[in-house]
Amino acid sequence: MPRIFRFFNILAVLISLGMTIHSSTCIAAETPPLSPPDEIRKLVAQPGGLELVTSTPFRPGAVQHIVFFKYVDGITPEQRSAVVSRFMALQKLCERDGHPYILSLQTGAQNSGEGASEGIQDAFIVTFKSQGDRNYYVGAPLIDTSTPENKIKNQKFFDPHHQAFKDFVGPLLNSNGGAVVVDFGVEDAVGSIKLQRVKAPEDPQPSMSGADRLKNQIANFGVRKVTEAEFDPGPVQHVVAFAFKPEVTVDQKAEVARRFLALQKLCQRNDHPYVVSILEGAQNSTEGADQGFEQIYQVTFKSQGDRNHYVGQPVVTDPKYYDPAHQAFKDFVGPLLRTDNGALVVDFAVAQEALLSPAAQRAALVACIKQNLNPSIQPPVH
Repeated sequence: MPRIFRFFNILAVLISLGMTIHSSTCIAAETPPLSPPDEIRKLVAQPGGLELVTSTPFRPGAVQHIVFFKYVDGITPEQRSAVVSRFMALQKLCERDGHPYILSLQTGAQNSGEGASEGIQDAFIVTFKSQGDRNYYVGAPLIDTSTPENKIKNQKFFDPHHQAFKDFVGPLLNSNGGAVVVDFGVEDAVGSIKLQRVKAPEDPQPSMSGADRLKNQIANFGVRKVTEAEFDPGPVQHVVAFAFKPEVTVDQKAEVARRFLALQKLCQRNDHPYVVSILEGAQNSTEGADQGFEQIYQVTFKSQGDRNHYVGQPVVTDPKYYDPAHQAFKDFVGPLLRTDNGALVVDFAVAQEALLSPAAQRAALVACIKQNLNPSIQPPVH
């Protein structure tokens, strides 16, 4: 069974587990609930809080940790390659109790043509089996590592390899939004989270923006060709983050999520859905680099041609070659989004992927389920 197929199978089980936890631990409250990041920070401040929120059993279920990098001017191809190589190496370097705990790590060069990528150049998606593992991996600023003394004091609560990577990459990032980090526990998932790689993606042409690359492809091959399902096959991740206007209500936000998830069935080619899957959840990163985004979506396609057809405008302008259902959704959601930086869209063809071995994946899933049944550590009510 192909590796990516195996991973998406285990991810499906973890998503189911995570949604069960989410629904069983949320109760109505008279006061507005804290945001997910503030809730975790509040738990950390309590006695024993650090140990709780960085333990593997803390809130089991699939967690997507999405990282976007925009580099300093003048970064060399060799430096950029080193960033990607070191990031990908974390899948094996990061361990707990002598075993890797990152389920999956994917990367690729940003290639969205929508013009909402804010200059992002490289994208990474890291999957964990619980929020506890994610918190341990992330470390600072949730875990105080601001001084050598605090690093020693709190060393058992954060991953030293990830901290070393952050120290390495920091000077290479643009001082203006050089890192955007959004995380979400998968609350809803639609579609088939099974995908087999067809072939390795083409060279990403990192010096060219996604919009310019797509325009060149249209000029060279024609809009019909670049929106065909078979154009440039291979897994493509389309990540969307929304930040809403202050007056948008909870019900309106829920309707946005409902309509977005409905696209998995509404978007069709030749009377068949072509969106492989959509994952959705509330932003819960504690790193302070989320730029105020609230809802996160991860849409997977089996080719860049399908992604191009789905996205459509502003590059694909002929209605014959873009999806009317998605365009209708964009028309609906646009007025609800923050005027300044209300949507972030980053796409990438999966250029590299690191996964746990099949045996390790099975062991991680079994351990996660057992920890969920362990009454000694329960996800806090929120």
